[in-house]
Amino acid sequence: MITEKIVPLKKLRSLADSLRSAKKKVVFTAGAYDLLHIGQIRFLSLAKEAGDTLVVGIVSDESQKKSKGREFPILGEKIRAEMVAFLKMVDYVILSVDKGDLREPLRRLRPSVFFTVEKDWEKMVRSARETAIVEEHGGQVVKVPYVRPYLSTDDIARKLAFIKIHQLLAERLGETELKPIYE
Repeated sequence: MITEKIVPLKKLRSLADSLRSAKKKVVFTAGAYDLLHIGQIRFLSLAKEAGDTLVVGIVSDESQKKSKGREFPILGEKIRAEMVAFLKMVDYVILSVDKGDLREPLRRLRPSVFFTVEKDWEKMVRSARETAIVEEHGGQVVKVPYVRPYLSTDDIARKLAFIKIHQLLAERLGETELKPIYE
């Protein structure tokens, strides 16, 4: 059952112990996964290839609001967690991680691989403290570039907003044929 893949943060240490005793190479990554798209699926596939067990942290609603603004997240964290849990390559999902500080799940999970995006390091979303926690247990940090063609949740949300605005204007002005306002 999908809900069995969703693990609360407080049970992460026992999950880590059982995976370690089974000699599994654990990969950890985290993200909002608000509007699941091909770029995120490709990223998660690459993460899964880096080990045996992929654990994905879902950024909390509060953390996402702080990072992106009050309009975000578009979907609540439990819905986002369930969507990610449905992906075959994802073995476990952790709820309520802080986007800007993954030290706690890293300490509890002690992953073999912390799978990240280069851009998060450039923007200082990820920190040397997180690297130290991973390396302290013999793990490694992997930093991958965005997979092209890059598409972000922000891009999707913006495009959807433009479509809706265009539809509303066309409705109000009595136009029947919608002409694209973006390319």
